[in-house]
Amino acid sequence: MVWTQEEPKNMGAFQHIYFRFVELFQADGMKWDLKYIGRPERSSPATGSIYRHKNEQAEIIKNVLSL
Repeated sequence: MVWTQEEPKNMGAFQHIYFRFVELFQADGMKWDLKYIGRPERSSPATGSIYRHKNEQAEIIKNVLSL
């Protein structure tokens, strides 16, 4: 299972949804692996550079589509 988001890892829904998935899968006794594809954790939601933002965005899309 893959979770993808545009926001940094610590600012989007991943931090919340990860623990929900843990509870659901453990309750059903299922083995699982939740992979995260997105920006790394940051103290700011913006990179400060449109060039860096576009490169990161392209990398996220490439990683998701290569699955």
